[in-house]
Amino acid sequence: TIVYKGMFLAYQVGAYYKDLTDPRFETALILVHQRFSTNTFPSWKLAHPYRMVAHNGEINTLRGNVNWMAARQA
Repeated sequence: TIVYKGMFLAYQVGAYYKDLTDPRFETALILVHQRFSTNTFPSWKLAHPYRMVAHNGEINTLRGNVNWMAARQA
């Protein structure tokens, strides 16, 4: 598994990682997650390269769901 990480748009990936433009480079799967943060400023510390999941660093729905369920129990 190779994970490429960067703060750029999808069309810019080849300019940063030249091996991806090499015709000898083969892959069975490629996943690109392109979306800028809406609630936070994009930063390296929020970028998480996972083998199975891609996200923009804004995992705030869990806290919202916990609070909502607690409010419903009151």
